[in-house]
Amino acid sequence: MSYIPESDATPFVHHFGYYTQPASNTVGQRLPLASSGFSISGLSINASGQLEVNAGVCVMVQLALLMERNDSDTHSATVRWYDVTNGVYIGASCRNVLMSSASAVARSPIARAVFLAATPTTLECRLIATSGTVVSYTGAYPSTYHGRGWFSVTRYT
Repeated sequence: MSYIPESDATPFVHHFGYYTQPASNTVGQRLPLASSGFSISGLSINASGQLEVNAGVCVMVQLALLMERNDSDTHSATVRWYDVTNGVYIGASCRNVLMSSASAVARSPIARAVFLAATPTTLECRLIATSGTVVSYTGAYPSTYHGRGWFSVTRYT
């Protein structure tokens, strides 16, 4: 668990957005963040959908994975934030499971990391595990039918 002290004066700046949901994804690939409306000093989302963090900036990043299937198979996917600059996974992972049976499976609704950049750093959220080789996020339904997965970025000042 991470603890971030807050002051009485404006303790944070926050952005809520959607990731650009691909039709499918394989292990190791990123879920690109949408840059629409994103404007936080010291942070930016590049053309590849990665979050760029300036040195000295403390952020909390979150991503909620959305999957939907319309078949009778069990599907799972796990995503986690990845520090591209230093080549390491950070924070807690999100595991989403869609199943045809009622068996118990450990899940977590949100991939979350708190990160203080010592140097300019690039972060992205990646698929790290799946029940098969490819994850289909939408099944036969278009994303306009069932919604979209979301992400949030909070910068602490």
